[in-house]
Amino acid sequence: MEREPDPQYPINVSVVSPVYGCAKCLPELVQRTIKSLSEYANIEIILVCDRSPDDSWQVIKRLAAQDSRVKGILLSKNVGQHHAISAGVKMATGKTTVVLDCDLQDRPEDIPNLLEGLGQGHGVAVAKSSFRGKKGFRRNVARGLYFKVLDALTGNRKGNAHLSISFFALSAAAREAFNTYPERRRHVSAIVRDIGFSMQYVPIEHEEITDNKSSYSTRKRINLAFDGVILHGARVLKYAVVLSLSLFVVTFAAIGFIVFTKLTGSQSLPGWLSTIALLLLVVSIQFLTIGIVGIYLSDILTEVRARPGFLIEETT
Repeated sequence: MEREPDPQYPINVSVVSPVYGCAKCLPELVQRTIKSLSEYANIEIILVCDRSPDDSWQVIKRLAAQDSRVKGILLSKNVGQHHAISAGVKMATGKTTVVLDCDLQDRPEDIPNLLEGLGQGHGVAVAKSSFRGKKGFRRNVARGLYFKVLDALTGNRKGNAHLSISFFALSAAAREAFNTYPERRRHVSAIVRDIGFSMQYVPIEHEEITDNKSSYSTRKRINLAFDGVILHGARVLKYAVVLSLSLFVVTFAAIGFIVFTKLTGSQSLPGWLSTIALLLLVVSIQFLTIGIVGIYLSDILTEVRARPGFLIEETT
């Protein structure tokens, strides 16, 4: 039995998927998504082509021509997954909005589980899984450490180090809140964590993907992780200040020890290695702090310019 749409929201569910290098996956993605949401009267599947180098846009247009529930968006240039997700969420009109990757590692069959999590009175439902592929053990470890750092920066004590922020659902109110974040340096994980809505974590299992190579190189992953840390600005600067103060205490204690050994006639440490090492440590921390401040000044300039994060060239 189909669920009738809410009069305020004619579309029951909007499914948003950023597309890059996954032309072969798209027909199966659409088919499995429609099947998993068969109990809903009205749905829309928004495929955002982030200037994929393959024929993804042609496939999207063909799928949209075959099924009116499929809607395609072609961005004017490649802006990255997070801006592509934001473009799709901005265009979504459903009562609930689901975001998932196009590579089918996130299973469309788990979408109802996320919607059930929202139905329990939560504004955000996030897929939670410790499995990200058999071939990525080192990546899983690095990912876990990264989210541990984010938990420390955000003050999160729940230890959600394995949250799949690429697979989540938003209520209408949470989507509207998400769309009010205008920053040019965009990180979906940081925004979802910051909007403050009650969050439900839904256990899922990821599928092993063998046919497609990830579009994220090691360099891109490092840049993305760096952006995620920098976006928690105030806490990063506070930690830098604490580190600088701690170094000052260590330096003051070292000076006191040197003076004490001189006054008591004790044998001093031979050579200048310890002094040089301490000096280099002080200088490195100073440069680190200056660099962090410089990054924020650059980001301030970027945000003041208020250039759009994405531009839409064509839609179906």
